Amino acid sequence: MTRLDDLEAVALAELADRVDKRKTAVRALAGRDLADGDRRTIRSPLGDALGSILRTDPDPQWRVTEPHALEQWLRTQHPSGIERGWHVHVPGVDGPVWLDPLDELAVVLAEHAPHLLTAAERVVEQEVALLLEQSRDQGTPAAPGIERVKPAGSVRVIRAKTCGAAIERLVQAGQLSWDVRPQLSAGEAVAS
Repeated sequence: MTRLDDLEAVALAELADRVDKRKTAVRALAGRDLADGDRRTIRSPLGDALGSILRTDPDPQWRVTEPHALEQWLRTQHPSGIERGWHVHVPGVDGPVWLDPLDELAVVLAEHAPHLLTAAERVVEQEVALLLEQSRDQGTPAAPGIERVKPAGSVRVIRAKTCGAAIERLVQAGQLSWDVRPQLSAGEAVAS
C-alpha cells in the first residue's frame, strides 16, 4: 500500500525536475530581448506586482583567448612557463593523467614500465594567472593570446515579496494553473 505522503513526495520530485527544465528554457526566452543591465518589471493581469526579470552586466575580464599563441610566447620568451612531465593512460579515466617527473608513481613507472609513459609538456597555470593579473594591473595584454573580454550577462528572475499571494489570486481567477497535488481522500489507498 502506498502512503499518501510517499506519493506526494514522488510526485513533487517529478514536478520539481520538470519545473527546473522548463524554468531554464523560459528564463532564456523571457530575457532574450534584454541588453546587459536592463530590467523589466512584471505585473499580474490583475495588477499585482509579481517581480522582475533582469540581465546582469558583468565587468570585462582578462582571459586567455588564444591558448596556442600564449603557449608559443611562453616557449620563446618565458620557458619556465612550460613544465615537462609524463602522461599515463589510466583505465576508466577520460584522457591521460599528468604526472610530475618527481612523483613517486612516475619514478616507479619510468624504471619498471617506461612504455606506459608518454613525455608531455603543459603550460604552468600559476604563470598564466600571473600574466592575467599583470594584464589587469597594466590595462594591456601581458602576452599574446590574452585579451580583455566582456562576458554576456545572465538572466535572473526576482520574485516580489507579494508574488505568492498574487499567483494565488490568478489561480482563483482561473487565469493560471498552479501545482498538481494528489487529490485522494484520506480513506483511499493506492495499490502498489
